[in-house]
Amino acid sequence: MKSLIPCLVLTALCALASVQAQTPGKVFTVDFNGDSVDANVGDGVCRDAGSHCSLRAAIDEANADPKTLDAILFGLPDPSVIDLTLGELGIASPITIVGPGPRRLTVQRSFAPGTPDFRIFHVLGWGSTIRGMTIKNGRITGALFGGGIYVEDYCSLDLTEVSVVNNFALYGGGIANWGYVNVTRSLFAGNRGNNQGGAIYNIRFPARTFRITDSTVTGNSAGVHGAISNDGTMLLVNDTITHNSADDLTTGIASYPEGTVTVLNSIIGSDTSPTLTSLGGAFISLGNNIITDARNSNGFVNGVNNDQVSNNNAIDPLLGPLMNNGGQTDTRALLAGSPAINAGNNCISTGNCSTNPPFRLNNDQRSGFARLNGAAVDVGAFEHNSTPVTGIISLSFGVFDRPARFAGSIAVLTDTLTLEKRYASLNPFGNGAFPNLPLHVYIFEIKSKREGLSIFPIVMDMNDFALQAPSAITVEPGISVKVKKD
Repeated sequence: MKSLIPCLVLTALCALASVQAQTPGKVFTVDFNGDSVDANVGDGVCRDAGSHCSLRAAIDEANADPKTLDAILFGLPDPSVIDLTLGELGIASPITIVGPGPRRLTVQRSFAPGTPDFRIFHVLGWGSTIRGMTIKNGRITGALFGGGIYVEDYCSLDLTEVSVVNNFALYGGGIANWGYVNVTRSLFAGNRGNNQGGAIYNIRFPARTFRITDSTVTGNSAGVHGAISNDGTMLLVNDTITHNSADDLTTGIASYPEGTVTVLNSIIGSDTSPTLTSLGGAFISLGNNIITDARNSNGFVNGVNNDQVSNNNAIDPLLGPLMNNGGQTDTRALLAGSPAINAGNNCISTGNCSTNPPFRLNNDQRSGFARLNGAAVDVGAFEHNSTPVTGIISLSFGVFDRPARFAGSIAVLTDTLTLEKRYASLNPFGNGAFPNLPLHVYIFEIKSKREGLSIFPIVMDMNDFALQAPSAITVEPGISVKVKKD
């Protein structure tokens, strides 16, 4: 059991160079679950003809000024479904979209008869984030990519705590990527790639990158390559990729010669088409993986790099059904006796893995459930017998580059779940504080009286901060958080 986390103190060190680099953005709050366009795009106000703020209208306004990093939150009943009828949502500017969680908010193509086929999100710019929602029922027919999400060439997207389910396309039923994608603590399930890549299609050119951590890819299907089809550069860390299917060739992951798939602490298999192979192509193992069917692939050898490898699904990872095991996305729990328990590499808890770039995982797929629970981390997306962190924290922050210029500025912390706003005035030394915060996700801003000194909206996950105490955390270039217990 995890002990109660007492009040924590966080200090944000804000470098002026970073503050000046980005024009302050706006925070829009969606209050309407219908599909409508903005009435006057570019006026800085999210408002349709009925004086509501829909998700589409909020994106319209955020796209209108590509120089700002805007945030979109949701003030809708719990749960809510946003039914799209007017076509895909195009994201052309750096936008941070933060929902209350996949169990609370679904964004979907309408199931109403006569609704045309379209995907849900089309990313046409750099630096966007989608967090805390279910993306569902996108459908692209013909020779097109990405039923749920399509990321264009040289564009980028971060997906955190998102469920991408029941989408359809020829290539990449869940998502197709020409750019740079980072997926964390998310679920891809029930997607169909009618040609290839049921869940994910990472499109050709090795420079295109796709990183997946603490996530589950399950129950997807395709003509070939039921879960993932990769032509680019892919990194898989602490993922569970299982129970996928294909009509031919590989049920799990195909790695084409043009690309690379690097794997650490992950479960691949078993799948639901036993006559087909789970893998195809060459892989790079960083160790501590469970591969149930290595036929038709190379890079995984039983006992080398602490990998557990078999053919024809001789190894059973002992996974439970896909279900709500806590957290915002469904997972497949490790059952008692699973060979994945305590079989991972602890480098992901200390931040010294040989990945590029190196990184650290504090949670398993369920945010707030500690990644390390025992002698070693578990293999896959789920940490056996981990319990959620609890408690409250306090956040103190300071601007350390000529801080007097920020005296009297107002810091705003918005709870993305409740929409409660907290305000703090910076003192003559550029410091302020927010006490007694629930472990929610927040949007942090500093609104300065002086032009060019405001700090744009930044996402802060207090669950993640709590699990890192005591340590220093970088939340943005030039803005770091220092965590210690009271």
